[in-house]
Amino acid sequence: MKKIFKLISTLCIISMLAGCANNSHVEIEITPTSTPTAAPTNSIAPTEEIKATEAPKATDTPVPTATNTPIPTATNTPTPKPTATPVPEGEIDRTPAWDIVNKMSVGWNLGNTFDATGKSGLAAETYWGQPKTTEAMMDFLADAGINTIRIPVTFAKHIGPAPDYTIDPDWLARLKEVVDYCINNEQYVLLDTHHEPDYWLVPSKEKEEAVTAELAAIWTQVAEYFKDYDQHLVFEGMNEPRTKGSAAEWQGGTQDEREVINNLNKAFVDAVRATGGNNETRLLVICPYGNSVTASSIKNLEVPEDAYIAVAAHMYTPYTFTYEPTSGSVFYWSNDSKWDILGQLRTLKTNLMDNGVPVIITEFGAVHKTKKDAEGNIVDNTQEVVKWLELYMSLANEYECPAIWWDNNIYSTSGEKFGLFNRKRLAFYNEDIANKLIEMGNKRINQ
Repeated sequence: MKKIFKLISTLCIISMLAGCANNSHVEIEITPTSTPTAAPTNSIAPTEEIKATEAPKATDTPVPTATNTPIPTATNTPTPKPTATPVPEGEIDRTPAWDIVNKMSVGWNLGNTFDATGKSGLAAETYWGQPKTTEAMMDFLADAGINTIRIPVTFAKHIGPAPDYTIDPDWLARLKEVVDYCINNEQYVLLDTHHEPDYWLVPSKEKEEAVTAELAAIWTQVAEYFKDYDQHLVFEGMNEPRTKGSAAEWQGGTQDEREVINNLNKAFVDAVRATGGNNETRLLVICPYGNSVTASSIKNLEVPEDAYIAVAAHMYTPYTFTYEPTSGSVFYWSNDSKWDILGQLRTLKTNLMDNGVPVIITEFGAVHKTKKDAEGNIVDNTQEVVKWLELYMSLANEYECPAIWWDNNIYSTSGEKFGLFNRKRLAFYNEDIANKLIEMGNKRINQ
């Protein structure tokens, strides 16, 4: 009997020790010391193929060649349920908007193409040096796993005078061709109005009436033209609406300017909804002043009472790493800089997502940089961008924000080198970066 009791006691002691070992851990929470401010987003830049009279000459610095890492393909794993908080009684349930946004995995911008300024007619598409957009381009991206295409469009040179502001029918027909390339691949498409602030979209009280009329006229025509398309087609009302050159251009604007932006967002939504058909339940994307993520721009954004609304944000964060400013440019990435990204995401979550409003990062990216190492060899920042991209998209995934890479097709020449996809060669400039973008985007809808 004593032997049995001794054996039972020994087994109990062993069990208790094992339980302690399995449950011992330490959790440490680090709180950021400051909230970052928004940085300027992309400006217009010439492309590799631009005419010699319009673009700076390319440098002679050799650029490392892309690797041959296989490109992951998209999966069809079911989309997770939205993470928005429960909707209080009497408030708008935006589950339908979340359902669409949560199907967007990997995004890419057709930059410096239909958004090109300075030229009217169909020639505008290639005016900044880009090749004509082809079905093969969209097929390549779809096969690579990119399921969301944003098509920036500048309408200023393609519309008639007030009061009708009639859009050039050939321009609309050409847009339809490219939209159809994507829709045929079951890709999501975002159409916007892009460089209008360079022309007529000035968010001032003095010009509000005229600007509202023009914006509503454009979107009434676009919505009517595409009214039979399903929910794969998304309309984005404005891009970086702001007063150019003003003191608060990239800091959220003034109170009056933010009020005008709120009114313009509502005018856009009302114009589209009034056309009926599938536009009654089409996802519409509004934006804060300048698309900037600052406390003032996001807290003062008024979201229309509509179940199919999302908000667009631009986050080239941190600016000194993602861009190449004349001073302070950062070549090497450190995860210690994650607080810049996390601070902006928390601002979006607190003010929008926690209130049931989904957010799409419609522009982000990091430029290609080169430098000489200690031995005098030319090195580039590919692996630094890969590390940044993994951290950035991990956080965006956690906050349920799809992110759409800004691609102006500039990689080795002068300009803002956001190029990812070589449209002439139907290949990625840098497959390591493309692979990471696709991998992380697919993780978002598979997590």
